[in-house]
Amino acid sequence: MVLLGVLAGCAKPLPEAGLLIPVNAKCTTCEDFIRCDGSSGNAAVYDPTFDIYRLEPKGMLAQLATVWEFLIQLFYTRTEDVRPLSVYAQRPGTTEAFARSTTGDAEARIDLVEHRIQVPDAWIDQITGQRRGTDNTPRGYCRLLNPTEGRELLKLFTAEPASDKP
Repeated sequence: MVLLGVLAGCAKPLPEAGLLIPVNAKCTTCEDFIRCDGSSGNAAVYDPTFDIYRLEPKGMLAQLATVWEFLIQLFYTRTEDVRPLSVYAQRPGTTEAFARSTTGDAEARIDLVEHRIQVPDAWIDQITGQRRGTDNTPRGYCRLLNPTEGRELLKLFTAEPASDKP
């Protein structure tokens, strides 16, 4: 057990950076929620149009692969992590106040050197919180939600519509 700790500590450390959106690449069972909108990223400013990126826990085989990657850091520096991803989007509706959609079965690529999270339609700068489109145009700002706040917000996407029946 001590040998494993020594081996894991022998790899060249990644550059330190103050991250506005820290995602723990060592945690294979963590669930992270990132909320992005077109505003300044200030939580006090309400923007009804937003995306929530839910970085999900890894599957069993991916967890084992991650453990293996950390064990062999003696020979190379790990520069990327991949996590399962679901995207939840809220936009103004045509017949209702809001239209909500969910996209699953995607992946997020976390660049551990450049501190960027690549999602299907954009990338997020973990240092500044800025979100940019695939063409590098600014698309607003993101912030990390605590797990309780993230799960609570996801309830908007699973709520059943109100029924007219008593």
